[in-house]
Order: sequence, then C-alpha cells, then structure tokens
Amino acid sequence: MAEAMVWVMDTFQQSLFARLPRWKRDYLEAVVRNLEEELKAVRAQIEKLQSKPI
Repeated sequence: MAEAMVWVMDTFQQSLFARLPRWKRDYLEAVVRNLEEELKAVRAQIEKLQSKPI
C-alpha cells in the first residue's frame, strides 16, 4: 500500500514539474543538485566523526 502511495505522489509531482516553465525546472534541478552535494558532504563528515576514537 505504501509503495503505491509513493508511486502516485511521484507521478503527480512529475506531472506538476513537467508543467513548469523550462527556466523554473532548470533552477529547481540546480537547487536539488546543490542540496544533494551538501548532503553528501554532511554524511561524509558524520562518518569521519563516527570513525574517530573517543
């Protein structure tokens, strides 16, 4: 049931995204890429801190 709900929400979001003007889609895609890079950096920092002996 949860997987179906995720699929429905993903499909709905994709259809909304497709209706945006190209410049807005490009901007939002850039924002997402930047957030993904920041998340990777934070995860790497957490792993580094967790591997340090106390």
